[in-house]
Amino acid sequence: TALPIYSITQTKEKTMKTKLIAAVDQNFALGVSGNLLFRIPEDLKLFKRLTTGHVVLMGRKTFESLGCKPLPDRVNIVISTTKKFDDDGVITFESLTTAVEYSKLNYPDKDLYIIGGGKVYRQCTGLADEVILTVYGKVYEDVDTYFPDEIKKEFRETETILEGSFEGTGYKTCIYTKIT
Repeated sequence: TALPIYSITQTKEKTMKTKLIAAVDQNFALGVSGNLLFRIPEDLKLFKRLTTGHVVLMGRKTFESLGCKPLPDRVNIVISTTKKFDDDGVITFESLTTAVEYSKLNYPDKDLYIIGGGKVYRQCTGLADEVILTVYGKVYEDVDTYFPDEIKKEFRETETILEGSFEGTGYKTCIYTKIT
């Protein structure tokens, strides 16, 4: 009698990727006084589509700018040394390193999206596998928060995923991959 033949296929386990996602002006400005400089509807839809079902990590000020409400259908992690958020759907950590380790251990099949603000982006640039950046073709004055522009040296543009015009000014969203 013949023995059954079993096919052995190796499945590559998905590992969490760390992605910075942001929208900036031409000078890499993010915002002023805790507010975004602009809200492009198509870009916000893309943000929602990309981050839903994944982990979003943000600083306290970014979370407060969202009205201290977690983004729905995502694991929300807030980094804060001054305040603990006990809301359902929000996990607070004092340490960025601990938050990232927690995410990788508990959600290895999801991606980790770093969503701001400026200080958190600067701390996470070295951890990122990808950067998803929308650049709006304007220059804003009197801004106080910037995206780290060293990504220009550490990442290369690999794909354009959204392009359009908002209020008469062009914008483009690109994926940048870490140069290895």
